[in-house]
Amino acid sequence: MATKFAADKFNMGDILRRDTQYRVPKFQRSFSWTDDECKKFIEDILEVVDTGANEYFMGSLVFCESSPGFQIVDGQQRIAMFSLLALVVSELYGASDHPRAEELRSDVRGKFLGSLDRNTFQTIPRLISHRM
Repeated sequence: MATKFAADKFNMGDILRRDTQYRVPKFQRSFSWTDDECKKFIEDILEVVDTGANEYFMGSLVFCESSPGFQIVDGQQRIAMFSLLALVVSELYGASDHPRAEELRSDVRGKFLGSLDRNTFQTIPRLISHRM
């Protein structure tokens, strides 16, 4: 039986805002970026923000449908780093004197890091590591 593949263009925000989970399968290695790779990623993101660029190519991401959600076949390091960066941004909002600090913190966490289960009122994380 032939395997069906489809390619689509999405931005990272669109991927993480989906009301679904992304799972790192057991065959994937643990997060292994070094400080240098993390620093380069953050510098790239800051450059995009500073220059007002509309796009930044992060490389391809490959997912496989798996109930519930999707397994990450390729791109788990980038998705994990983007999620960590979103967490840092949410914490910086929360620690700021901005008049809407808590609202912004909750907004970032709710849109990119998890969703609220309407039955149990517990947060369901978007990214699940096989190491958890």
